[in-house]
Amino acid sequence: MRKRASSYKRYEKKYFIKRHKFLFLGLGFLAVLIIASGILFWVMKNRPARQIEYDEMTDATLPVLTISYENMQLNKMMGHTRDMNPRYMRDTIFVLQNTYDIHLEGQSYGIDLTNVRCKVYDTAENKLIQDTDAKAFEVTDTRLSIDLTLDKSMEEGKEYVLDVILEENGGRQIHYYTRVTRNVTDKVYGQIDLVLQFNNSLYSPNGDEFIKPYMESDGLKDGNRNLGHASLVSSLSHIMWGDMDVSKVTEPVVNIIDADGEIGFFRLEYMVSRVNSDDATEYYNVSEYYRLRTTSSRTYVLDYERSVDQMFIPSVDNVGTTMAELGIRNEYTVDMMSNYKGTLNCFVTNGSLWCMDTETKSIIQIFSFFKSVLDERETYDRHDIKIISVSDEGDIKFLVYGYMNKGVHEGMTGLGLYKYNAEERQVNEEMFIPADVPFEILDQSIGSLCYLNNDNVLYLMMDEYLYAISLNDNDAELIASGLTESNSKISATGRMLAWHENGKPNTAERITVLDMETGDSYEVTAEKGKCIKALGFLNMDFVYGQGTSGATYVTAEGREYLLMPEMIVTNKSGKVQQRTQSDYGYFVDSLVEYNRVIISRVVKSGDSYNETDDFTLFATDLEDYPEPRLYISYEETKKSVYYVSYVDNTTTAGDLRIDKSIPVYQSNAEVTSVSEMLAVDGRYYVYAKGMLQGIVNSPAAAIQLAYENGGSVLTNSGGYFYRRSTRPSVIDVSEESMKQAIAAYKNEELLNVTGITLTEALYFTGSKIPVVWEYDGDVYVLQGYDVSDNIYLMNIETNEYLILTENYMSGIFVETGRCFVME
Repeated sequence: MRKRASSYKRYEKKYFIKRHKFLFLGLGFLAVLIIASGILFWVMKNRPARQIEYDEMTDATLPVLTISYENMQLNKMMGHTRDMNPRYMRDTIFVLQNTYDIHLEGQSYGIDLTNVRCKVYDTAENKLIQDTDAKAFEVTDTRLSIDLTLDKSMEEGKEYVLDVILEENGGRQIHYYTRVTRNVTDKVYGQIDLVLQFNNSLYSPNGDEFIKPYMESDGLKDGNRNLGHASLVSSLSHIMWGDMDVSKVTEPVVNIIDADGEIGFFRLEYMVSRVNSDDATEYYNVSEYYRLRTTSSRTYVLDYERSVDQMFIPSVDNVGTTMAELGIRNEYTVDMMSNYKGTLNCFVTNGSLWCMDTETKSIIQIFSFFKSVLDERETYDRHDIKIISVSDEGDIKFLVYGYMNKGVHEGMTGLGLYKYNAEERQVNEEMFIPADVPFEILDQSIGSLCYLNNDNVLYLMMDEYLYAISLNDNDAELIASGLTESNSKISATGRMLAWHENGKPNTAERITVLDMETGDSYEVTAEKGKCIKALGFLNMDFVYGQGTSGATYVTAEGREYLLMPEMIVTNKSGKVQQRTQSDYGYFVDSLVEYNRVIISRVVKSGDSYNETDDFTLFATDLEDYPEPRLYISYEETKKSVYYVSYVDNTTTAGDLRIDKSIPVYQSNAEVTSVSEMLAVDGRYYVYAKGMLQGIVNSPAAAIQLAYENGGSVLTNSGGYFYRRSTRPSVIDVSEESMKQAIAAYKNEELLNVTGITLTEALYFTGSKIPVVWEYDGDVYVLQGYDVSDNIYLMNIETNEYLILTENYMSGIFVETGRCFVME
């Protein structure tokens, strides 16, 4: 007979699970978590790789259009295969003269058209005013011609954007953009005659007799040592190409940049060549800028600037064992990088990426749109290349950004991430980010930070925003905003980044440090009552200074620095490794080099601070990274000649190998549009000399930049904010405009442009835009001026008038008060 269990034991068995239910629930949850993690790991490990379809980069297919006017071809327009933002398409403008008809022409390149349409945008009002078919179009084996009639509702003197759309058999649409205006001036086409005469004289035997009256100096201002740049302050010999015997390869197309009453702005682009002493033909891209003014008596050439860039075509004559000759250049910088061994020397010139392998004595064309000097689509230079990394194995990562001349993305603007695989000897595009803004804005917006980690995450600075772009899922994440060179620091290797959270390095209480290889970050905080400032990196270690809040000094140039008696070093985890007290004076600023941080110091002397010895920290675990070097040599004929000097200059003699056969494969992988990544609100676009000079957040800074360069300022909506143009000799601002300005000032709705000069402010007054000025405790609105240089101001409280001479008011305008205008 089985022994019966006691009541206690039966109770214990019955309620054991109940009493330990949380333990069993925890164990069960853990088991489920382990199983789920295993499944997730298996799925992640065995999930299909990102499917990317590659196509080898094909030749250009798009026509190039120009506007025909009185036997002239004007305003060269490249095709865009995606809609662009009309308000930023400002490259050229066409002035309609007593007609609404426009005739366009171009080579057909075998295009199969089904229809041609045109759209006209009023960008100031942000509306489409016309969307109609072309009046007529004709396509032959070689030529394409289009006739348009624009909408008669266009107001005289107002700018519009014209979008000509070619519709191909197969569905592709190709867009061509230019601005148009009606009867704003009747002088612009007479000015074009002078532009062409000036240009032809530069290449004529006795052309110097025509050019000489327009020159402005004895030629000593710009030194005349670099034929990459010439202007009216060059010597006559220099502007006539010196001893260079050059001739035109292509005829220039006149691009009308702007037309403003008496003043016209023009740009010419073409190619010239010369035969050098080795009987080899050299080619040069030439861009000329003209600013002309026509009065009742004559037309003046107010400004002329020429930039020249030699086409790099490698040969045994210009590629040696220690260096490569780039030739004449307008730019003083070249993007260059080598591998750590120094045997692979990469450089960018003419929008192409080259790599010199000193071990094999081979120069390799890694990426280029260029094949023929005679195809204007391939020599179109609205793109650039940024080298990201060069490995000892020969792999190269780089960005191509701007207008895509050919291939899968032909006619698009954007950024492409590329990898050159040395073992496979081919280039693959890993990602493409489309944009609806032109290259000039893209170029201004891309920052110096560009880092691709081993997890295929690209960290890219766009404007003042840092994005992490995942190549694995084609997604972009905003990491930080408000980043500038003054409030952030990048390590010499490009891997580490630090930024001040409030954007102001002299008042920051917190700094974020990011390792872009791992994606890990940590924060450094100031002690109570103190501020901290990023100074740089020693490999992975972060260096910053700490000082008392508000303890700053200002230099004679107006730069403010935090006085920091203490300097701190943290490791990659944020743990403090070193604290250093300045034994003499204060730490104030830093200079970061590859393996060291040089910290400048000042010492107090009475009521001022004087510079003293620097304090230097070394990264003992980081050897100096080799870099190619750009240097200039002078010769009699070509003047300043640029060279790239290799890191490893021990290349042995032997035959040079030139490899231009590297295939480029482009992909279908796209990430979110660049336009969605750009910060457009509150920005001002400064245009001058036929190009975008800058994108700034301060309206005062924008005005100053435009004034210095004789240009214009546009808002992010595409409307004009400021123009340096011909100022009327007499002006009166309307009473209604003054009332609106006064009301806006009292409601704090005006833009603060404090810092601009009176001369700069009077361009607003000349355009009948009121300027509000605070002076000696009172507030005035500028009512106008007269031919005797008297400025009329009205007190907004008493309505009393004050008359000051322009000379007197100029001396007190900036120093005595703030200045405001209406946008």
